[in-house]
Amino acid sequence: MISSNHMGEKFHESENVSERKIETSEQCFEKLVKTYNSLGDKINHAATYSGFFKEEELLVFPLSDEYPAARTDIELLLESTDGMLVDAKKALKLRNIFHGEDYEYPEEKEFAALRKQLFEFLNKQEREELALYSEMERQFGENFLGPKEVEEVFTLQNGKKLVEFSLQERHEIQKQLREFLDAPDVRKFRERVDSQRTQPQKWLLYLEIPRVSDGSPLTIEFLENAVSKDMYDRGQGHLLSYTEKHKDQEFYAMETMPLRWRLGTAGVISETLGADIHMQRRRQKDFAEINGLMHAPGNYKLLGPDKRSATSRPIEIVYRYMLYLRTTGKMLLRGLFDRTIYDNIMVGGGENPKRSGLLIAKDSQEVDQKIGLSFSR
Repeated sequence: MISSNHMGEKFHESENVSERKIETSEQCFEKLVKTYNSLGDKINHAATYSGFFKEEELLVFPLSDEYPAARTDIELLLESTDGMLVDAKKALKLRNIFHGEDYEYPEEKEFAALRKQLFEFLNKQEREELALYSEMERQFGENFLGPKEVEEVFTLQNGKKLVEFSLQERHEIQKQLREFLDAPDVRKFRERVDSQRTQPQKWLLYLEIPRVSDGSPLTIEFLENAVSKDMYDRGQGHLLSYTEKHKDQEFYAMETMPLRWRLGTAGVISETLGADIHMQRRRQKDFAEINGLMHAPGNYKLLGPDKRSATSRPIEIVYRYMLYLRTTGKMLLRGLFDRTIYDNIMVGGGENPKRSGLLIAKDSQEVDQKIGLSFSR
């Protein structure tokens, strides 16, 4: 008989039970659901065939193959399925449908092993995530803005959470960070940080997201409508100022970002201030090379929207500003403007960004001591 052990405890010794190699928690869950439902079908068939029910009913209800959103959901699901199996077998035994204390369907042992293996996957993922993010916090300090910080930034004063990452999303975010950090130039950059040849406080390592948890695209318009009032209520100032004339433009209401990690400067590059756009590009390129990073000319019209650009789009500048301000209380742009990949748009802090918010202004392309370029990888 199956015992009702607590979560995480071993109920059977088992060899590898999978017909194909299980490499992820999602694959393990998929196999577990199939095994459980097969076992449930046998128990339900035995109950119906024996006359346990007058009409066809279920002792064991099937599991959905939808992967649970959070670890606690998985724990509750596995605990309830364990209890359901125990209760079902007790009911069959009381009706003398089968005999013997040790009677066991073949799927029970497999289910127990998969249950144990799923916990091992989750525990391993949790340990790896903790170690990885701890290492990034060691290198970048408060300038590392990962999934925890993003969730906090999108938690409003009234407790409403606009962003909550599911287990699958957390797994993908962690995977993307490892791939990002494994890029040759990023590895070289991190070596410079560790050897103190590059100052991490001048950089941000942060997570960009395309939408919030209800599916709404994360645009400048969304940030202004959903987050700006909360910023003001917290004493962080408005997010934006004087946006009426931009509300019908694509970059304001339509453009968003992919799910990805970015390495960017915490503000504009000082060497680019007071220079024309062509000199800014050259100095931006030099700045990237000095720090061991790849550079791509930031011309959006030439590169296209899906190419890497060392110059940010308006949504990226506004998002980065909001993320850093709501996490650290610090403003990236104070009295400075950051040119974007749009040749007629720049985003800046104005004279007093805490009071008036970010400004989205027309870029005249003329040399101005307050206009510079940031860098994003």
